[in-house]
Amino acid sequence: MAGELLHLLGERKCFVQVFLLSDPKMRELGRRVGSLPKLKGSKMGEELRAEKHLNVLSFPDEVQFPDFDGRRSLVEIYLNEDWAEKKIEVLSYLLIHGILHLLGYHHGKKRDTMIMENLEKKLWRHVLLSV
Repeated sequence: MAGELLHLLGERKCFVQVFLLSDPKMRELGRRVGSLPKLKGSKMGEELRAEKHLNVLSFPDEVQFPDFDGRRSLVEIYLNEDWAEKKIEVLSYLLIHGILHLLGYHHGKKRDTMIMENLEKKLWRHVLLSV
């Protein structure tokens, strides 16, 4: 499904790795990432360390190494399978959200939020029609 979503977004030479984690493992990952030197003093680092329920975490490839077949790795998306109650519809939505973050979309400002939410809705409709 991730490949199909990337294709719909015009990203034909990319791939992601998707991991399903339990709620406790997601919180642990958030705390560990939030404690990294690069994030330790930042607002994001503080939020990750304090967050009680993380539903999706995405980590971009800052080096952008090509894979052996020439595709670019967007690297990793972690989905909270407990939060999603293992429902494919919810996991799909979280995957869409994580992919958009890896492609540079954000929801910090109102305009950015509107752009990201419109794309999420468009991709979500496609997923629902193909399930």
